[in-house]
Order: sequence, then C-alpha cells, then structure tokens
Amino acid sequence: MDKIRSNQLDITKQTDVNRVVQQKQLEDRGTKETEKLQSEKQALTISDQAQQFKNARVALDNLPDIREDRVNQIQSQIQTNNYNIPGEKVAEKMLKSFGI
Repeated sequence: MDKIRSNQLDITKQTDVNRVVQQKQLEDRGTKETEKLQSEKQALTISDQAQQFKNARVALDNLPDIREDRVNQIQSQIQTNNYNIPGEKVAEKMLKSFGI
C-alpha cells in the first residue's frame, strides 16, 4: 500500500514537473515570437525610412543644377541696364571670402 502511494506521489510529482516544463516552453516560445515580431517591425521601419530617403533623393535629382528662371531674370536685367547690386553687398561678400 505504501508502495502504491509512493508511486502515486511520484506520478503526481512528474506531472507537476511536466506542467512546469511545458509552461516554461510556452513562455520561451512566446518570448521568441515577440522578439521576432519586434525585429520585423524594426525592419519595416527601416524599409519605410529607406523609401522616404529614396523619394527625397529622386526629387533632388530631378531639380536642375542651375536655376534657369533666376539666370533669365538677371540676364534680362543686365540687357536693360536694370541690374544693380549695392556696393556694400559686394564688399561684404569680398571680405567674407577672405575670411575677414
């Protein structure tokens, strides 16, 4: 009779151990899945940022190197003798270019 009780206790202990092990496995699996989802979210964020950077780069590449509208405006002013730059601004730029 004592042997039966001892076996029943052993079975109960083993069942309890199995439950704890299974719970731990579920927790570990949940942690790994959470980490995986977080990693995928970070990758998605990087992809969004990369797409935004790409769009900005394309827009920048489409801008002309020379502002033709401004060049045409200045050429027109020069041809009609209406282009006037104050001497003070010229002097400021010259001093700035010499680091003064």
